[in-house]
Amino acid sequence: MSSLNDKVEEYIKSKSTEIDWDNIEECSATAIAMEIGEKRSNVTKALNEIYRANKLIKINSTPVTFLHIKTIEDFYSVVLTKKYFDTIDEFRKVLGNKGKKNVFAQLTGYNSSLKYCIEQCKSAIVYPENGLPILLYGEPGTGKSFMARLMFEYGKQKGVIPKEGKFLTVNCAEYSNNPELLLTNLFGYKRGAFTGADEDKQGILSVADNGVLFMDEVHGLKPECQEKIFLFMDKGIYHMVGDNKTWYKSRVRLIFATTEKPNNVLLKTLLRRIPITVTLPSLEDRLSKEKKELIYNSLYLEEIKVQKIIKISRMAYQILLNHKYVGNIGELENVIKASVANSLINSNGEDNINIHTYNLPLDLMESSYTVFNNPKEDKAMLEIKSLRSSEKSDNKLFALNQFLIESLLEWNKNIITLDDFIIKSNRIFEQYIDYLYFDENKIDKFTEKLTTNLLTNMVNLLNHKYCPITLSNNEVGILARVLLDYGNFSDSSESLSIKYCTEIDRMLEQLTKIYSFKSNMADELLQLLYDSNLIGDNPLSHLNIFLLLNYLKRDIIPSTIPGIIIAHGYSIASGIAEVVNQLIGQHIFDAIDMPINSDILAVAEKLTEQLKRIKNCNEIIVLVDMGSLEAINRYLEDKFKMDIGIINNVTTRMALDVSTMMVQKKNIKEILEEACINNTNKYSLIENKKKQDVILSVCETGIGTANKIVDLIKKSLPSEIDTIIITYDFSNLETMGDKSTLFDKYNVLFIVGTENPDITNVPFLSIEELIEAQDITKIYSLFQGKLSYNQVICFSKNIIKNFSLENLIGYLNIVDPRKIIKSVEEVISSLQKELNMEFSSGTTLGIYIHICCLIERTIIDKEPASYNNLDDFINNHKDFIRLAKKIFLEIELSYNVTIPESEIAYLFDYIYSEKRPGMSKLKSNYNNDLFEFNE
Repeated sequence: MSSLNDKVEEYIKSKSTEIDWDNIEECSATAIAMEIGEKRSNVTKALNEIYRANKLIKINSTPVTFLHIKTIEDFYSVVLTKKYFDTIDEFRKVLGNKGKKNVFAQLTGYNSSLKYCIEQCKSAIVYPENGLPILLYGEPGTGKSFMARLMFEYGKQKGVIPKEGKFLTVNCAEYSNNPELLLTNLFGYKRGAFTGADEDKQGILSVADNGVLFMDEVHGLKPECQEKIFLFMDKGIYHMVGDNKTWYKSRVRLIFATTEKPNNVLLKTLLRRIPITVTLPSLEDRLSKEKKELIYNSLYLEEIKVQKIIKISRMAYQILLNHKYVGNIGELENVIKASVANSLINSNGEDNINIHTYNLPLDLMESSYTVFNNPKEDKAMLEIKSLRSSEKSDNKLFALNQFLIESLLEWNKNIITLDDFIIKSNRIFEQYIDYLYFDENKIDKFTEKLTTNLLTNMVNLLNHKYCPITLSNNEVGILARVLLDYGNFSDSSESLSIKYCTEIDRMLEQLTKIYSFKSNMADELLQLLYDSNLIGDNPLSHLNIFLLLNYLKRDIIPSTIPGIIIAHGYSIASGIAEVVNQLIGQHIFDAIDMPINSDILAVAEKLTEQLKRIKNCNEIIVLVDMGSLEAINRYLEDKFKMDIGIINNVTTRMALDVSTMMVQKKNIKEILEEACINNTNKYSLIENKKKQDVILSVCETGIGTANKIVDLIKKSLPSEIDTIIITYDFSNLETMGDKSTLFDKYNVLFIVGTENPDITNVPFLSIEELIEAQDITKIYSLFQGKLSYNQVICFSKNIIKNFSLENLIGYLNIVDPRKIIKSVEEVISSLQKELNMEFSSGTTLGIYIHICCLIERTIIDKEPASYNNLDDFINNHKDFIRLAKKIFLEIELSYNVTIPESEIAYLFDYIYSEKRPGMSKLKSNYNNDLFEFNE
């Protein structure tokens, strides 16, 4: 893990210098995992380890974010006295002015519908030297002037515009009939340049030097005026009017704005000199949540101005929300000002003012589509603070995932079947997709187009491979909208993903078994989406994409025996596969197109790669165009746990014949024989199918203990074995017995756990038997020759040591259990040698825990355990005391303690007593601490 920790720490360092408050989520586990190409769970573990090492601060935001302590202290010249903060604002207060928030955060929608626009503006203003000329295009009232002012502030914040830099505005429409006046104001003039020019006067370009010049309504410039500014845009130099000899310079950043379509009103030669055009969306094209936020902000500001509490009727609020504002944000703000003013007249000096429908501007009422069928709605008053809807309550994605989790938990408790879960998920996805298309929720059209284009390329790759599961253009559009909604609201569902990750993983595992073909397609699509940063890598997003794909293609049934067609030439195999899949109406064949000059080795290697990607499959049929079957066999034998049937000289007719028999669910040998008789082909059958050996770990109280048992066994094995150790649901196993699909896939060597599920012909080893090693011969036989007898003895000793360590990690506070366990191991070995005894596993385990705990107690000066008749013990067992003192000497020196005689007396009793405490409740008689291997 150290290398991963280093990668994670370096990434956090890079984000901790000039913190981007707008994208602070870049320092979350999900973002880091996507950036460095690691699993989110591994990154989370690494982050927690680095955090515990006091190298990171943790901010409990949504999502949780981390920053590097030393980097922040060095860069911001601060000293951090704490490493945990409840909110980002709390942390930013520690930085003071140095942690000032990005100025663009003042814009409603800065991190959603305006995000791309803001990125363009940032790029233009910080570009080296004088920035890049930029054109802001949008309807009146969309916020072009405000955006230009924020660009100026952002440039000052980033240090590319000096403190003395000015922001000057020129409204070009004012000069539409007097272009000469614009030129003199813009460039300045020399004395005598024209009548009335009595002295030299600097122009706007000179005054705006090192600042920003905002040229609003640029479409008002005559073509000749547009041409006059070309030279300045190209080289940053100009002549004053009346002086054609002297060149003047100005390092000014130019921002243009227009409400007209640029291509219709501006010279092409001017547009070529403006590399960035930002299209600001109209209010109607903004997200509905942003419209709500704008209404709230305007009312809140009015509340501050009038120094009164404002309330608005539910009906009036709906009219404000539903009205189409031709003047966009500007008109909305004016409507609210007018409404407040009308209400203020009727307030009669009261502390509250109430906005009803009759307080709204008359033209707003006349154009409203709201139906006035419930007068009570105009009497039900809302406080302004209640209009700030919570993210989750207004979030359909969160509602969808909440419903899915509830259904998943019902399935987990066997309240509903898997089929019921799929039916429920299809129903909720249908409602969710309707919402995305028909609700008032708006999305950024430009971002939607970009996303759709990217998805179209991804889907084209998958459509060819997974025919007939092909996604239409309409379905690509649905997927695009889902992903855009994910971009806005995924953080709110992250808590569900974290809390129910085990249940979600279990459901995904089950869905993979039942819907393996769709699962494979979902996996490949997810990987493309992860790589493109369109969705986060977490269990819930995985479940969402699979269920969405399943909803869109709910009528597609995959073949029970998969098939592969492999042929030389461009799209030969793909063409045959596509035709057959479409005629049959199921996905029968995948295709591998090989270059025409590929030899048999290349064919076999390509086929091997494809077979490795196929999951949960016992049989497969491969159709090849040419080559020796025997040669291919040599490369495939003993490599896969499946039977592989291969037929040569593939044709469309033969592939159709084979697919028909596959749909009829004939067995693989019948298919091969009949296909070759019907088509005069040859076949070979490689009978590799051998079930994977597994050891099952179960616990009737939950999966947590079963996982601990798996970890314990894996840590204790003296060498690797060709057997996997997996956890399995106890209730499922107990209910299904040997009818469980698990036994079709795996050869179960034995089951280990806390309770015997009583599976016929499958041995059971209890956790007590495993840890106490009561019968080494039994354990040896269960491993079926995968471990030698000596290795089984070593394994049993490791089990005791690792089990002791597991229990002690949570108990010991002072002593490092990993360090002391080695010393205790040497003590036990010396005791057995000096006493000429072989301790049982139970005795060894008890001594491990006993000695570690007595050392802990002795170090912290706890009262030594009292022992009845201690004097008698000292008189009668001087030799044992002397031996124990000798063996414990190194531990006493290492930890600077003295082991009291009372503890030695208990050790003596433990060794020589015939009664041993059972493993389920292992405890020393001097201590109340109960060591249980449980959740």
